[in-house]
Order: sequence, then C-alpha cells, then structure tokens
Amino acid sequence: MTLRNKHARYDKVMLDITTKCNLDCKICYRVPGSAKDIPLDNLEQISKEFQGIIISICGGEPTLRPDLPEIINMFSQNNTVFLITNGILLANYHYALKLKQNGLRYVSFSLNGFSDDTYKKINGKALLDKKLAALNNLMRLNYRIILSVLLVPGVNEKEINGLIDYAFQHKRFIKELRIRSAAPLGRFAANRKYSVAEILNILCRHNGITKSALERTRKFKKTINCLSPFNIFPIRSCFFDFYIRSLESRPGAPPFPFSGGLSGLLRPREIYFLYNAARKILFRIDTKPWAHNETMLKIGVRSWPDETDINMYEIDRCNTGYYMDGRVLPFCYANIIKEKKRLLKQKKDEKKL
Repeated sequence: MTLRNKHARYDKVMLDITTKCNLDCKICYRVPGSAKDIPLDNLEQISKEFQGIIISICGGEPTLRPDLPEIINMFSQNNTVFLITNGILLANYHYALKLKQNGLRYVSFSLNGFSDDTYKKINGKALLDKKLAALNNLMRLNYRIILSVLLVPGVNEKEINGLIDYAFQHKRFIKELRIRSAAPLGRFAANRKYSVAEILNILCRHNGITKSALERTRKFKKTINCLSPFNIFPIRSCFFDFYIRSLESRPGAPPFPFSGGLSGLLRPREIYFLYNAARKILFRIDTKPWAHNETMLKIGVRSWPDETDINMYEIDRCNTGYYMDGRVLPFCYANIIKEKKRLLKQKKDEKKL
C-alpha cells in the first residue's frame, strides 16, 4: 500500500528537501543546517508514492539545491507542485524560466512588506528590490502565486493594507494573500505569536473589513456544511479563509458570501463559484490549488498551534501533511515533534561542552 493510499486524508503534503538557507532570519521556525538534505535518489522514490495531490517543496530554502529543477520534474509528473520560497534566487529570470520548463506553475512567495526596514528587522537585511524583481519575473512567466506574509508583533502590522492593495493590482498572477503569525518554534521559540482572531482584528482595523462580514462568512460555511454530508468548508481554530471583492469596491466591501448571506447563492456567478469549490474539494476533479473568481481575492489567515495550545481533535482531521522519516504526519503536529527533537539535541550538545 502506498503512502498516498495509506494517508488518503491528505490533499497536500509538505516536503523539506533541505534545511540550508540563504538568509539568517531571527524568526524562522526552522533552524538552518539542522538536518541533511534528502538525496535525489530518495526523492525519486518518494515521488512515486503520491498521486493527484499538492506537493509543497520547502525547506530551508529549496532554491539552494542545484538539482531543484530535477526534483520539480519528478514530482510534477503525477502531482501539482508548489514551491515555498523566499524568492531571492527567482530574481534571476533564466532560473525562474528553468523551473517553469521543468513543470513548476505555483509558488508561495514570502513578502513581508514594502519597506527595507521591515526586512532588516524580520530577515536581517534589505531585500525589497530583489523581491520585486522576482515577482516581476513570476508575472512575466505567468506563474500563479500565493503572497505569504509573516506577521511579527510590533514590526509589520501596518504593511497589511499595502500588501492587500498590491495583491489586488496584480490579481492576474496573485491568487491568494496568506497572512500567518510567526510561530513559537525554532529561532522564534521564546516569542509571542498572534492568534487567528488577533490577525483578523488587525485586518479589520487597517482595511475596512467588518467583523460582521467575517461572521457572515463563518455562518455561511457552517450552514453549507450542515446542508451537505461532506465537510466542504473545514472550520479550524488555526486558520480562517475568506474573499474580498475587487479593488473598485473597497474599502468596506464585505467578504464572500456577500451582504445577502445565503441569498448570494442565487446569483449565477456565486452558484458557479461554489460549484467549482465543491468540485475541487470533494472530487479533486481539478488539481489546481484554487477555485478562483477573478472579481475577488482570497485572504487566508494562519496561526500554527504549538505545544501549549494544540487541539488533537483538529489535528486528527488536518488535511495538510508533512513528510518526515518515511511517514506523513499532520503538519503542525510534525512541527512540534521536530521542535522537541531539536531541543533534546540542543540539551545533549550543551552537556558535552
């Protein structure tokens, strides 16, 4: 029995191919160089164990591997491949083109704001020019991307409004803005994280999104779930996804499902949107990561649990896996296990000194 069949609940699997990185971020949940790279031969075997899901290639910084094009080619034969990256090396157009030619279509791109002061505080150096050059290359090459924003308390909360405007202005290739809290893991272990509710409060303060509209979104999802034998819209304490309308109707435009609640489903466009979402979630007919509507922008909020607030009921129903030591575990649970192993190794190393 393959891992894909054994772990059929996962529709996305995260795969760290390296722990090396070209940045020295003080807030990273991974410690650079903490494990050896997975050899290419091993990755080839792993690639044969999955079919019809999203494989997120991550690290460390995966673009540091010279064989990344071959790795992408292996996994894209039977799966949809996502590259999770800081994007620095994608500022090289020919490198971005080579990855595209080997089957890469989707990128989760780290963009924490539009100020080099923000990057110096979060990533340790000025990066804005390289980030914008890389994004321009991805747009020219017709990639589809998630803008991934790491929200650090007291550092880049005021950047959110500009990030939303940028995502709207570039909806042709930006399909989602994902805002997540720095997690109290790895180098950020001693620091405080934002909860999902706190991030939503920040969004409401800075962007004209109303709490009542977010509550309508939550009720809409619960109602659809009650009307269906399937859990079409998973509801978890660690994430919240919603849609906001096009730039012309902001600020103050309510997120999907619009001000009319369920009556919005009577509109042909919204019926078609919901149909595509259900089709993707229930039957995996379309392996693309989004059920996308060009008039709206998806915003995803994430706050990973740690050992102090993990919910085992939700973890048991998590559909995002993490490949670790020949098995697939729920992503957040795997993070906690890796952190425990890291701390144990650190204590042993300290005793040797």
